[in-house]
Amino acid sequence: MKLRHIKIEDAITPKDGLYRIVCDYWWIVSNDNTLMYGASLQANSNKTVAEHVRDKVYPTSRVEQIPVVYIPINYKEYNYR
Repeated sequence: MKLRHIKIEDAITPKDGLYRIVCDYWWIVSNDNTLMYGASLQANSNKTVAEHVRDKVYPTSRVEQIPVVYIPINYKEYNYR
């Protein structure tokens, strides 16, 4: 699964569909105010870990705690047989 971006305002507002709900995580936020996710979240419940990843991989981004994030799940990306 490739890395995706979702605007913060879209990520904090539930809509219809299937979601992964992530509570009280520290997110790496890109300069265009988007959250990044893919097979793994670009976030962590531990601020120090999130800052370490940010420093190594996304040095121009910031770390921000967001109370609730709704990550859309596209079931078509999974191989069900």
